[in-house]
Amino acid sequence: MLTVPVSLADVPSEFVTISLFLHGAALPILPLYLDTFFSMPVNRADGRQLSWQEVSRKLDEDLVGFAAVVEHEGKLSLSRATSEYI
Repeated sequence: MLTVPVSLADVPSEFVTISLFLHGAALPILPLYLDTFFSMPVNRADGRQLSWQEVSRKLDEDLVGFAAVVEHEGKLSLSRATSEYI
């Protein structure tokens, strides 16, 4: 059984941020993975493949920020204005 710890914080803000923290045995190769995360093509559910340029453009259109950071663990964050959801 795979367990995923979840932490929720209710902070008044104009943005919604989703962060994924990665750690474990793959940590030595995590910098390489996170460096390439935003520069790889994506296969959509309908079978169409988006080039890395299209992925980058769509991230710029839809998000106010996105980042991949490696310190003592890996962190992938995506932020979007809450006005998009109201």
